[in-house]
Amino acid sequence: MGYTHSMDLEPIRIKTNEGLSAYKPVETGIDAFPKIYFRKEYFDPNETTMRVYRGITSLSSEIIDNQMCYAGRIDTSPGEVRIGNKIEPLAETLANEPVYDNLTRYIEERVKSVNFKQSEKLSQQLWEIEDEVLKGRSVREILTFNQILHPGGLSTDIGIEPYLSASTILEDAMRWTNQNGGVLVMDIPLSRIETAKKELVGEVAVKFSINPNEIKAIIPTNLIHEKIMSDDLEKIHQIIDQNLGNQSKESMGLWQQQEKVKKQIDMEAWKHDVEKIKARRVGYLMRKFPEVSIDSNDNYELVKQKIKDNLTERIKLFGGSPEVYELSKQELGKPEEFILLEYKKMIENIEERKLPEIATILGISTYSSPEEILIKRNDVLNEAEQRGITIDRENYSRNQLRKIVTQLK
Repeated sequence: MGYTHSMDLEPIRIKTNEGLSAYKPVETGIDAFPKIYFRKEYFDPNETTMRVYRGITSLSSEIIDNQMCYAGRIDTSPGEVRIGNKIEPLAETLANEPVYDNLTRYIEERVKSVNFKQSEKLSQQLWEIEDEVLKGRSVREILTFNQILHPGGLSTDIGIEPYLSASTILEDAMRWTNQNGGVLVMDIPLSRIETAKKELVGEVAVKFSINPNEIKAIIPTNLIHEKIMSDDLEKIHQIIDQNLGNQSKESMGLWQQQEKVKKQIDMEAWKHDVEKIKARRVGYLMRKFPEVSIDSNDNYELVKQKIKDNLTERIKLFGGSPEVYELSKQELGKPEEFILLEYKKMIENIEERKLPEIATILGISTYSSPEEILIKRNDVLNEAEQRGITIDRENYSRNQLRKIVTQLK
């Protein structure tokens, strides 16, 4: 059947907050999975639970006892992760209430414990999440979807998602382990489970961390297997149900009801989040484009339009085409604020080379600012029109501007 067994792991001893406890081994009669280890003592929560499974790559107590969400981890060196005590409370709050304010508070604290490159990445992630919110998605939906992009139990990954991946399907969890690891069998309260993505059957996200008390059993995968036999899986499920009890069908119905309530909550939160994001971006644009007349009370779309109008006028001054902006927008695929900054930088580079010539044509100092040159140019064009000179303001070159100035003399 393609199985290669390694050393027996009996007994698995796990350090918990209550002290040392042992998992009781139960023989399975299955060659591939000879034993399943069941927790001797545990306390059931006073709410409905869902049985989920999570693959891990090590059965050490350090790994089992520290099943922490990506947002609660801090990178120290390649392949190693430590728990970030200062960010844990913020990560837990974000998990329980995934809204924009809690996300920004978390990131503001997180950047204090990372290097510049990681800080830049966090900033980029925030911009990407904001863009998705502005497109109509809730923070919860975005974070739970991004959760599945991590490699699961196969590596010590970090991120800003306040969740841990798990599955309601045992075989799926087994794919995320190896010959040194195993599968955690967990009964998690429904209030601590999020839907990862509808299209991914069985994929769920557990909020914040996994309490060792929620781990009811461990299935060592001390083997290298090519295929898990369906008969083996069925027998494993039977043994789990015999020792832990069947999962109530009621739990799935309650979970579905819970998901409907969350959607309503998310819809209200989304409205507030959109306003917060737009306000932050208006402030950002005011700082980056001080040359444009922007009021802090201007709405987000108006501010962007004012900036586009300003840049369009500037590029027309030396005969450039505003269509370049639309091409840049398509090609860069970045938040529009960054594209506007790229566009501004491009215009400034051209202005540095060409504006002195235009200033000379207009008869003003070559040290004049772009705004001063624009004012002078508009005065010249207005005077030309008053004298009956036909002007195509949308399309004209520096040579045409020179002719207009000559006609006015």
